[in-house]
Amino acid sequence: MSVYAAVLATALQFAGCPPSILDQQSLAKPVPPQWSVEVSLGRRHLARVWVYDGPPAQLKIVDGIKRGQEWTEWRPGEADVWVECRYQDSGIVLARHLGKVKSCLFVPRGSGASFDCSN
Repeated sequence: MSVYAAVLATALQFAGCPPSILDQQSLAKPVPPQWSVEVSLGRRHLARVWVYDGPPAQLKIVDGIKRGQEWTEWRPGEADVWVECRYQDSGIVLARHLGKVKSCLFVPRGSGASFDCSN
């Protein structure tokens, strides 16, 4: 494996949340007949991140160190880390098992928010 391939594999393994997603909303029940409905794809930007020790359903949240409005850092130690990514104006939640990581960093910047972990 080349050095580039190894670096890329490591980056993908510990990649954080996608900075944005495309979703398509729909109505839960029909609207009155005088209304028409238009549906288009919506770009939703990363808004919030939760870090867990174990699967999110167990609700064992790892506390982060918040630095004002600028960023939040997690140093989970020996925790078996899972991350939950939440997006602005969307009910879609992405969750992923990351395993043991050294640290994670969330930088909220509106449409340019980012979340990444390193080993």
